[in-house]
Amino acid sequence: MAGYAGSVNAILYHNIGLFILILALLDEDTSIWEYLIRCGLLINMWCQYYVNNFVQWGFIVSMVVLLVTLVLVRHYRTKIGPNFRYRLPIAVFLAADFWFTLPSRPAGMVVTPGIAAGAVLMFFLMKLSTGRQQRRFFQNLVTEHLANYDELTSTKNFTAYQN
Repeated sequence: MAGYAGSVNAILYHNIGLFILILALLDEDTSIWEYLIRCGLLINMWCQYYVNNFVQWGFIVSMVVLLVTLVLVRHYRTKIGPNFRYRLPIAVFLAADFWFTLPSRPAGMVVTPGIAAGAVLMFFLMKLSTGRQQRRFFQNLVTEHLANYDELTSTKNFTAYQN
């Protein structure tokens, strides 16, 4: 909403919203229903930028690319989820799909190819800055599993039951 109100920093606000929605999609531990709700929110946000432009080639191409990517992300979620090398290009690819296919005046902004390139670069840097935190998060999950589960039987150990 801040992107609609503040035109000076609109690209930043729109990118933050896009970043949050895409980041939520790359979580491997979601049920199918939770994933579909997240996809619905992303598609809803995506469509808000194309109001009165739903028949443009940019919208059709963008939606096809988005839907195919969402299906592939869900199918390969266990490989993508903990691996930042996959998460980064997928997220940047979705940002490029979003920014480079927008109409020239979505949501009260002016989007030129230069502005779109800058927005994708900004998105890349935002995503890159989260890589270390995500790696630590997944390392902590592995450590927690090792501390609470028996390696041989994969059942909870005595300490985990006490907790």
